[in-house]
Amino acid sequence: RMDHIYNIKRSTVVYNELLDAGIMSIPDISWYNKNDLERWCREINSKEIKVIAFSFQVVDVKLKASNLWKSYILGFRYLCQNIDPGVKILVVGISSARRIEEVYKAAAGQRIHILNQSAFVQSRRGMISEGRVKNTDLTMDEIFFKNVDYFNYVYEKFNKIYGKEVCIYA
Repeated sequence: RMDHIYNIKRSTVVYNELLDAGIMSIPDISWYNKNDLERWCREINSKEIKVIAFSFQVVDVKLKASNLWKSYILGFRYLCQNIDPGVKILVVGISSARRIEEVYKAAAGQRIHILNQSAFVQSRRGMISEGRVKNTDLTMDEIFFKNVDYFNYVYEKFNKIYGKEVCIYA
């Protein structure tokens, strides 16, 4: 727990130091339990913060991590329901279509921007994101653009279903 408290404090200090130096910044919502999320909601609402970052990067995709995923998606939902609806959220660390859909559902109408590194990382491994297949015929750059196209397709599908605009940053 001490590590969590330290990381929350560190995120807040760095965010405020950047603002004090005249540098635009986005607070990273580090949290461990509901009390941490409540504190962030108060901070976001009272300071009228317009953009925040929420990371799912620590959540593994394997079966043993399913409880951690449930905890994070519930925390994300709680945060979205308790902050101003105009706050934009930069979501980091998700790429599977199933999890993207869960994030859309949990967003409670918030505008989401997804920072997706998978298109690049998988291209450097020679993997095409759609179907997660290895490809030795295309260059890494060709695979990268193919992967970006795939994720854009996935996001556009959810935009149509949920009526929201999602941006991809690969």
